[in-house]
Amino acid sequence: MKNLILKDLYIIKQWLFVIPILLAIVLVLNNNIESLDLALSIAISIRLIYNDDKSKGSFITNSLPVTRKEIIISKYIVLNLFIIFTAFSILLINYITYSKFPNLCTMNLNLKNILSFIFLPNIICAIIIPLYYSINNINILLILLLPLLFSLDSISRYLIPKLNFLNPISIVLFLLIMYSSMYSSIRLFENKDLE
Repeated sequence: MKNLILKDLYIIKQWLFVIPILLAIVLVLNNNIESLDLALSIAISIRLIYNDDKSKGSFITNSLPVTRKEIIISKYIVLNLFIIFTAFSILLINYITYSKFPNLCTMNLNLKNILSFIFLPNIICAIIIPLYYSINNINILLILLLPLLFSLDSISRYLIPKLNFLNPISIVLFLLIMYSSMYSSIRLFENKDLE
Protein backbone atom coordinates (compact mmCIF):
# COMPACT_ATOMS: atom_id res chain seq x y z
CA MET A 1 0.00 0.00 0.00
CA LYS A 2 2.83 2.37 0.88
CA ASN A 3 4.51 1.75 -2.47
CA LEU A 4 1.26 2.44 -4.33
CA ILE A 5 0.92 5.77 -2.53
CA LEU A 6 4.54 6.63 -3.28
CA LYS A 7 4.02 5.72 -6.96
CA ASP A 8 1.02 8.05 -7.22
CA LEU A 9 2.85 10.81 -5.36
CA TYR A 10 5.74 10.42 -7.79
CA ILE A 11 3.29 10.89 -10.67
CA ILE A 12 2.04 14.24 -9.33
CA LYS A 13 5.30 15.53 -7.86
CA GLN A 14 5.70 18.34 -10.42
CA TRP A 15 2.25 19.66 -9.44
CA LEU A 16 3.36 20.01 -5.84
CA PHE A 17 5.85 22.69 -6.86
CA VAL A 18 3.46 24.53 -9.17
CA ILE A 19 0.54 24.76 -6.72
CA PRO A 20 2.03 27.30 -4.27
CA ILE A 21 3.04 29.55 -7.16
CA LEU A 22 -0.45 29.44 -8.70
CA LEU A 23 -2.09 30.01 -5.32
CA ALA A 24 0.16 32.98 -4.55
CA ILE A 25 -0.70 34.60 -7.88
CA VAL A 26 -4.42 34.03 -7.37
CA LEU A 27 -4.38 35.31 -3.79
CA VAL A 28 -2.42 38.44 -4.67
CA LEU A 29 -4.62 39.19 -7.68
CA ASN A 30 -7.72 38.45 -5.58
CA ASN A 31 -9.17 36.11 -8.16
CA ASN A 32 -11.53 33.29 -7.38
CA ILE A 33 -9.45 30.84 -5.35
CA GLU A 34 -12.28 28.32 -5.00
CA SER A 35 -12.31 27.78 -8.76
CA LEU A 36 -8.57 27.20 -8.73
CA ASP A 37 -8.88 24.66 -5.93
CA LEU A 38 -11.62 22.77 -7.78
CA ALA A 39 -9.73 22.91 -11.07
CA LEU A 40 -6.55 21.61 -9.43
CA SER A 41 -8.40 18.67 -7.90
CA ILE A 42 -9.94 17.78 -11.26
CA ALA A 43 -6.56 18.07 -12.98
CA ILE A 44 -4.80 15.88 -10.42
CA SER A 45 -7.46 13.17 -10.47
CA ILE A 46 -7.38 13.12 -14.27
CA ARG A 47 -3.57 13.03 -14.19
CA LEU A 48 -3.54 10.00 -11.88
CA ILE A 49 -6.11 8.18 -14.00
CA TYR A 50 -4.49 9.19 -17.30
CA ASN A 51 -1.06 7.94 -16.26
CA ASP A 52 -2.47 4.53 -15.35
CA ASP A 53 -4.52 4.45 -18.55
CA LYS A 54 -1.63 5.51 -20.80
CA SER A 55 1.02 3.19 -19.41
CA LYS A 56 -1.37 0.32 -18.64
CA GLY A 57 -0.56 0.91 -14.98
CA SER A 58 -3.56 -1.11 -13.84
CA PHE A 59 -2.24 -4.14 -15.70
CA ILE A 60 1.23 -3.75 -14.21
CA THR A 61 -0.07 -3.04 -10.71
CA ASN A 62 -2.38 -6.06 -10.83
CA SER A 63 0.59 -8.31 -11.52
CA LEU A 64 2.03 -7.25 -8.17
CA PRO A 65 0.97 -8.88 -4.88
CA VAL A 66 -1.57 -6.18 -4.04
CA THR A 67 -5.33 -6.31 -4.20
CA ARG A 68 -7.45 -4.11 -6.40
CA LYS A 69 -9.02 -2.69 -3.27
CA GLU A 70 -5.62 -1.43 -2.11
CA ILE A 71 -5.05 0.21 -5.50
CA ILE A 72 -8.28 2.20 -5.26
CA ILE A 73 -7.76 3.11 -1.61
CA SER A 74 -4.25 4.37 -2.42
CA LYS A 75 -5.69 6.65 -5.13
CA TYR A 76 -8.16 8.15 -2.65
CA ILE A 77 -5.40 8.60 -0.06
CA VAL A 78 -3.14 10.38 -2.56
CA LEU A 79 -5.97 12.66 -3.70
CA ASN A 80 -6.80 13.52 -0.08
CA LEU A 81 -3.14 14.23 0.67
CA PHE A 82 -3.01 16.50 -2.36
CA ILE A 83 -6.22 18.31 -1.38
CA ILE A 84 -4.99 18.82 2.19
CA PHE A 85 -1.65 20.08 0.83
CA THR A 86 -3.53 22.56 -1.36
CA ALA A 87 -5.67 23.77 1.55
CA PHE A 88 -2.57 24.13 3.73
CA SER A 89 -0.83 26.06 0.94
CA ILE A 90 -3.83 28.38 0.67
CA LEU A 91 -3.70 29.05 4.41
CA LEU A 92 0.05 29.58 4.46
CA ILE A 93 0.15 31.88 1.45
CA ASN A 94 -2.84 33.84 2.72
CA TYR A 95 -1.17 34.25 6.13
CA ILE A 96 2.12 35.38 4.58
CA THR A 97 0.51 37.87 2.21
CA TYR A 98 -1.84 39.15 4.90
CA SER A 99 0.93 39.66 7.46
CA LYS A 100 3.56 41.11 5.09
CA PHE A 101 1.37 42.89 2.54
CA PRO A 102 -2.02 43.62 4.13
CA ASN A 103 -3.04 45.98 1.34
CA LEU A 104 -2.62 43.21 -1.28
CA CYS A 105 -4.68 40.56 0.47
CA THR A 106 -8.39 41.33 0.49
CA MET A 107 -9.62 37.76 0.98
CA ASN A 108 -10.59 36.74 4.48
CA LEU A 109 -10.38 33.01 5.15
CA ASN A 110 -12.60 31.47 7.76
CA LEU A 111 -13.25 27.87 8.80
CA LYS A 112 -16.13 27.55 6.34
CA ASN A 113 -13.86 28.49 3.42
CA ILE A 114 -11.14 26.10 4.54
CA LEU A 115 -13.59 23.21 4.87
CA SER A 116 -14.99 23.99 1.43
CA PHE A 117 -11.42 23.82 0.06
CA ILE A 118 -11.25 20.27 1.42
CA PHE A 119 -14.78 18.90 0.98
CA LEU A 120 -15.74 20.11 -2.50
CA PRO A 121 -12.65 18.77 -4.32
CA ASN A 122 -13.16 15.47 -2.51
CA ILE A 123 -16.75 15.34 -3.75
CA ILE A 124 -15.60 16.10 -7.30
CA CYS A 125 -12.95 13.37 -7.09
CA ALA A 126 -15.61 11.05 -5.66
CA ILE A 127 -17.54 11.58 -8.88
CA ILE A 128 -14.59 11.36 -11.29
CA ILE A 129 -12.99 8.12 -10.08
CA PRO A 130 -16.07 5.84 -10.22
CA LEU A 131 -17.10 7.50 -13.48
CA TYR A 132 -13.76 6.56 -15.01
CA TYR A 133 -13.93 2.95 -13.83
CA SER A 134 -17.49 2.60 -15.16
CA ILE A 135 -16.62 4.12 -18.56
CA ASN A 136 -13.03 2.80 -18.75
CA ASN A 137 -12.06 5.34 -21.40
CA ILE A 138 -10.19 8.53 -20.55
CA ASN A 139 -11.30 10.37 -23.70
CA ILE A 140 -15.01 9.88 -23.00
CA LEU A 141 -14.42 10.91 -19.39
CA LEU A 142 -12.79 14.16 -20.50
CA ILE A 143 -15.74 14.92 -22.78
CA LEU A 144 -18.16 14.26 -19.92
CA LEU A 145 -16.16 16.56 -17.62
CA LEU A 146 -16.21 19.55 -19.99
CA PRO A 147 -19.49 20.96 -18.58
CA LEU A 148 -18.06 20.66 -15.07
CA LEU A 149 -14.90 22.52 -16.06
CA PHE A 150 -16.89 25.36 -17.60
CA SER A 151 -19.17 25.65 -14.57
CA LEU A 152 -16.41 25.94 -11.94
CA ASP A 153 -16.79 29.70 -11.70
CA SER A 154 -20.52 29.55 -11.11
CA ILE A 155 -20.10 26.70 -8.62
CA SER A 156 -17.57 28.69 -6.64
CA ARG A 157 -19.49 31.94 -6.88
CA TYR A 158 -23.03 30.74 -6.08
CA LEU A 159 -22.84 27.28 -4.52
CA ILE A 160 -19.92 27.57 -2.10
CA PRO A 161 -21.28 30.56 -0.14
CA LYS A 162 -24.52 28.66 0.47
CA LEU A 163 -22.86 25.48 1.71
CA ASN A 164 -22.27 24.93 5.39
CA PHE A 165 -19.82 22.12 6.07
CA LEU A 166 -19.92 22.84 9.79
CA ASN A 167 -23.37 21.26 9.93
CA PRO A 168 -23.26 17.64 11.20
CA ILE A 169 -25.72 16.55 8.51
CA SER A 170 -23.37 17.90 5.84
CA ILE A 171 -20.45 15.99 7.34
CA VAL A 172 -22.46 12.76 7.46
CA LEU A 173 -23.59 13.31 3.87
CA PHE A 174 -20.00 13.96 2.80
CA LEU A 175 -18.77 10.77 4.49
CA LEU A 176 -21.61 8.82 2.88
CA ILE A 177 -20.68 10.17 -0.57
CA MET A 178 -17.02 9.29 -0.05
CA TYR A 179 -17.82 5.80 1.20
CA SER A 180 -20.21 5.04 -1.64
CA SER A 181 -17.72 6.40 -4.17
CA MET A 182 -14.89 4.29 -2.79
CA TYR A 183 -17.08 1.20 -2.55
CA SER A 184 -18.41 1.57 -6.09
CA SER A 185 -14.90 2.25 -7.45
CA ILE A 186 -13.60 -0.89 -5.78
CA ARG A 187 -16.48 -2.97 -7.16
CA LEU A 188 -16.10 -1.55 -10.66
CA PHE A 189 -12.33 -2.07 -10.65
CA GLU A 190 -12.63 -5.62 -9.30
CA ASN A 191 -15.10 -6.51 -12.06
CA LYS A 192 -13.02 -4.86 -14.78
CA ASP A 193 -11.24 -7.07 -17.28
CA LEU A 194 -7.72 -5.91 -17.97
CA GLU A 195 -6.28 -6.18 -21.46
